Amino acid sequence: MHHIFHQPQFGEDWFTYPEVYQQMVNRFPSGSKFVEIGSWKGKSSAFMCVEIANSGKQIDFFCIDTFEGSVEHQNNPELPYLYNIFKNNMKPLEGYYEDMRMPSMEAVQKFENESLDFVFIDGSHEYEDIKDDIISWLPKVKRGGVLAGHDYYLPPQPTSWGLRNSSILNDINYYYNTNKGNAYKAVKETLGVEDRKSTRLNSSHLKLSRMPSSA
Repeated sequence: MHHIFHQPQFGEDWFTYPEVYQQMVNRFPSGSKFVEIGSWKGKSSAFMCVEIANSGKQIDFFCIDTFEGSVEHQNNPELPYLYNIFKNNMKPLEGYYEDMRMPSMEAVQKFENESLDFVFIDGSHEYEDIKDDIISWLPKVKRGGVLAGHDYYLPPQPTSWGLRNSSILNDINYYYNTNKGNAYKAVKETLGVEDRKSTRLNSSHLKLSRMPSSA
């Protein structure tokens, strides 16, 4: 099956982590369960569906979104039609996913603990919402499974030179006065424990593996 996620109807070019989705499909066997929190118009969802289809594996894939946008999207004129846009875009991929049109905190209650192999968080970018997502979804991931997310930016590091450089100061101000640093702060606060292994994938992604139990 050919990929369709690059077609113009999928809109914004926010899907910058195809290698993560490819890795997860390659890593996990038939019978696995994947969750995507934040699907928007379906660009990343469509990519995952095609990867699953081409793998020949039976993987359950759940797309969770209110389709009401986050705080920063409220002036988007397409917002009232977002769910219909998603469904139309995903029509060629029916049968490879299940959409769950509800808040993340409602959806998480529908999954048993340690029942999921892969969870990708890219919903609300508000700090408290990211924290809630991490805290609530992590127990749903099996030992040996993966919790990952988008928009993970390390804070700029001022130096004696940097403190005299206006561009670095502007970067720091931007980081701390927008939602750009919220994922970093939420991850740092909630996942500073020994049984997690974190791997920076690039400048904006973090992958966290639940280590197998020693028992």
